[in-house]
Amino acid sequence: MAKKESFSYFGFFREMIALACEAAHELDELVGTFDRDQLTKRSRALRDIEHRADSLKHNMLEQLLKEFLPPIDREDIMRVASRLDDIVDAIDDAAHCLQMFDITTCRPETKSFTELIVRCCECLTKVIDDFEGYKKKAESLRAGVIEVNSLEGEGDKLYTEAIHALFTDGTDAVQVCAWKDIFDYLEACCDACEHVADQVDTVLMKNY
Repeated sequence: MAKKESFSYFGFFREMIALACEAAHELDELVGTFDRDQLTKRSRALRDIEHRADSLKHNMLEQLLKEFLPPIDREDIMRVASRLDDIVDAIDDAAHCLQMFDITTCRPETKSFTELIVRCCECLTKVIDDFEGYKKKAESLRAGVIEVNSLEGEGDKLYTEAIHALFTDGTDAVQVCAWKDIFDYLEACCDACEHVADQVDTVLMKNY
């Protein structure tokens, strides 16, 4: 009888970050070609990606329940999985916020944010690629973690500049409240990427 193929948790991580990248590009395109009339349709596309990520995560958890000896601690697998899912959720939330507040035009900082989110996800892809062979690729993995942290720092700076402009350019109070929330969600996308990188770094330090 053929031996049953084992579940690849690192393969699962790669699938999850691929969905995060897909969501990031979708959000970036939504903002770059912003069309209020297409917002509902584009938001649904992001919600579909979010549902696919949830499905992948649930399938992985079912496998983990039956796993006798996972490649790393169960808790670490669950934490990395949850952090990866958080990225897709945060991107979906940002798009939902644009729709919920019935935004008609995007502020210029919005595109800068979505481009940065794409860069964060693409950089994190390299970190996840190195994760499976972390004992042999520790130096490369750590360099990737540091780069993600640096990009998140750019996000903090961009957030500060965006909020300052929002409160000083004469925008009416309703729009200030709406865009403050939107920028909060966009910054959360960058934070979510950093949290994945930091969690992977923690696993490396525990097992190296």
